[in-house]
Amino acid sequence: MVEPAGPYTPQVRTSGFFYVLQPQRRRGPVFAASAGRHWLSGQRRKDELMTATLVAKDVSGGHGHRMLFSGLSLTVAPGDVVGVVGANGAGKSTLLRLLAGVGQPQQGSISLAPADAFVGWLPQEHERVPGETVAGYIARRTGCAEATLEMESTAEALGSGAPGADDAYARAFDRWMASGAADLDDRIPAVLADLGLDAGPDALMTGLSGGQAARVALAALLLSRFDVVLLDEPTNDLDLAGLATLENFVTGLRGGVVLVSHDREFLARCVTRVVEPGPGAEQRGRLRRRLRSLP
Repeated sequence: MVEPAGPYTPQVRTSGFFYVLQPQRRRGPVFAASAGRHWLSGQRRKDELMTATLVAKDVSGGHGHRMLFSGLSLTVAPGDVVGVVGANGAGKSTLLRLLAGVGQPQQGSISLAPADAFVGWLPQEHERVPGETVAGYIARRTGCAEATLEMESTAEALGSGAPGADDAYARAFDRWMASGAADLDDRIPAVLADLGLDAGPDALMTGLSGGQAARVALAALLLSRFDVVLLDEPTNDLDLAGLATLENFVTGLRGGVVLVSHDREFLARCVTRVVEPGPGAEQRGRLRRRLRSLP
């Protein structure tokens, strides 16, 4: 087990329904610029190896005075694909929120090593944003939109000679590069085409069918650049081709993945182990036996 490198006290930056940790310092982009089949294959070069490890220790979570689960311990290391299972209301989405650094556990601790790693949380979105285009949606879900706004803001402060603006701009620029914002517009069309989407980057999200919107959400995931990925029901509304693409991407990632899904066959093919939040400690068992036993 890789030991955590200190307490997990991220500055959480919010962009719509997307959350990403704000690093204190970044050495450079996580992945080299890429598009098309490289993302669909789920394969990444050795120089893109992720080393981030997310650790939850004796965590309890819930809403207000209501505790949904307790005593949950989990280590998400590079290459892990952890499936979160259980009945509705068991705390699956709550667990993802806590792992993302959005809110604090009622008990226990969550830590990240290295502390400046990017954790991307992509929850379900039941409503579409009026006026948002496909490109705008992807930029928001990947964190690129917020990174761009922050870089532009710090560049303006730098131009005005504000104290400390040079350091702030350097951090914002590093984050902007790491998010993939620099070439996102160039990468979007190839990924949309590979997913068989007739809608282009300028199409409105409100005009898409459920299946088309699901493929745009998949495109955002393929175009994202995270050290650890947290996915809430990513299989919803995907056709067989979309499910195969998602499976290839998830199983090909070198970083850790935690995902919630009611699709047992998808979980059985993808995950390396399962976690079931509940009132007691984490429940363990052979993967397929645990999946078959779910209600």
